[in-house]
Parts: sequence; structure tokens; C-alpha cells
Amino acid sequence: MVSGPTFRYGASVSISSHAANPERPHHLRPVGDGEIGVHPDVEPLAFLLGTWQGEGTGEYPTISPFAYGEEIVLTHNAKPYLVYSQQTWSLEDGSPMHSETGYLRLCGPAPRRVEAVIAHATGLVEISEGILEAGKIELVSTTVNGTSTAKNVTAVGRSILVDGEVLRYRLRMAAGGLPAHHHLSAELVKVV
Repeated sequence: MVSGPTFRYGASVSISSHAANPERPHHLRPVGDGEIGVHPDVEPLAFLLGTWQGEGTGEYPTISPFAYGEEIVLTHNAKPYLVYSQQTWSLEDGSPMHSETGYLRLCGPAPRRVEAVIAHATGLVEISEGILEAGKIELVSTTVNGTSTAKNVTAVGRSILVDGEVLRYRLRMAAGGLPAHHHLSAELVKVV
């Protein structure tokens, strides 16, 4: 079992806590529980299913560079979409940094169009569309909107590449009146 950090709030994140738990309803159990199959409409995205953990780095013209730990969980409930959740923490002290959750689905024939709806804990909602080709997904936001207290983010782009048990991504962001710049990159390994 691989454990994540103990957050300053006292909760420890355990990777195996997402694994087969007979107390969880079948539609909330991650892939690998063997009870339900992936919906045929999202079968081409099945390579994303699982729990991924690793480290990344971030930068932006308005902030100092930083490093973080990350866990991404992609599950399904036999519906035509994947369920996505993500959380990051400081590698320095284990404190929580960012989290987001959402859904991915496929639309149309090859090349497959991917749609993502992602809610950020910072008050942003991102709607992105892109293409899936050979284990790689390129997403570009069509809409980014936020609450009155959210940062002014106007665009997000994500490049995701899965090679076997390794997931790598790069995220670009336009925020604070600046054009799109590289913001995040990470390498995660599949742990469940």
C-alpha cells in the first residue's frame, strides 16, 4: 500500500482507500472491482482508468516555481462517461494545494472527440474539447467561467499522454490578463 501525505488537518490519504471496498455502492467503486463493465461509448478511454500518483512542477509568470505531489483517480459507473478526480499537495509540508473533479466522454467517430467538464475547488468551471489519438489526448477549453471570487482564468489547455503504466501531462493556462503560458507538468504512475 502506498500512502500519500498526512495533511495538516489530520487526514491521511491512502491510495488503497480507493480500492475494492465492499461498503461502497457498485457505481462508486473504481475499476478493478469486476462488477460492471465500461460503457462501449467510452471504451477507447479505458486506458485512463485507475489511480495514478506522482509528482509535478508548476510555474507561471506571476508566481514562483513550485513542486507538488498528485493523485488522479479515473473511474466509471457503466454510463457513457468517465468520472475524474484530482488532488495535489505540497512536497515540502504535505499541505493540500489544488483539487478538481469532473467527467470525460467521447463524441463522434475517429479521430475521437473528447469532451471534459471539470470543476475546480477554486471556483472555476472548465469545459474543454479535443482529440484522442493513440493514447494521447489534447484538450482546449471552450469555456472557463468562475465565481465572483475565483481567479481570472480565461483559457486552459491540457496535453495528456499515457504510455503503459505512466501518465504524463502538461497544462497551459491564460490568467490574470496574460496569454496562455505553460503552468503545470507531471509524471504519474498507475498504482491501482
